[in-house]
Amino acid sequence: MSKVNSLAKRSDKGLPTSDHFVVAMIDLQPQMLFGVSRFDRQTIFNHNVALAKAARAFGVPIILSSVQTKGFSGSIWPQVLAAFGNPTPIERRLDELLGQPDLRCGNS
Repeated sequence: MSKVNSLAKRSDKGLPTSDHFVVAMIDLQPQMLFGVSRFDRQTIFNHNVALAKAARAFGVPIILSSVQTKGFSGSIWPQVLAAFGNPTPIERRLDELLGQPDLRCGNS
């Protein structure tokens, strides 16, 4: 197979398409906002919900990941989950997302 054929498709004008990107939304959980004091928490929340809705509208693959939902951090914000059709996020056991054995990418 030639190198050109293995690249993700481009638009008619040669621009990247949703096949070139992935959105990783990591630890968008209530407890994680307590560590943020420099930025307005509501703005952080609103921007992440907007990003989730835009990713879905443009068909960009998403990765949703959370950590310690039952013991400490709580579930991912319901508005973010709703933007993707309420998928089940990857529950990490490790701090490092890329080291997670069940890492998967889906497009809801």
